[in-house]
Amino acid sequence: MEDNQPTQGLRCRPGDLARVIYSTNALLIGRVVFVEGWGANGRWNVTLLGDPAFGIQRRTGRPIISNKTTFRDSSLQPLNSPRPWDADSIGIVAVRV
Repeated sequence: MEDNQPTQGLRCRPGDLARVIYSTNALLIGRVVFVEGWGANGRWNVTLLGDPAFGIQRRTGRPIISNKTTFRDSSLQPLNSPRPWDADSIGIVAVRV
């Protein structure tokens, strides 16, 4: 992850699965992505699950077909997948003996 990542207020984290809830490309809405990490452009670097998508490269404006893209945090809805480093998210309960 880049050093410029905001530490609070983000809905997604690296390793999350998330659903695309906003995109200028209507065909991407509803797609599930794997959140890889925070990019230098202030967006999440993600991999689209399933088929690649057609898009336009941000820097060059050239057409591209790829499973790799970026999204703003507000464009993604995290799916509640277990996170091994978060005891609460995997249902570990303290038990008194």
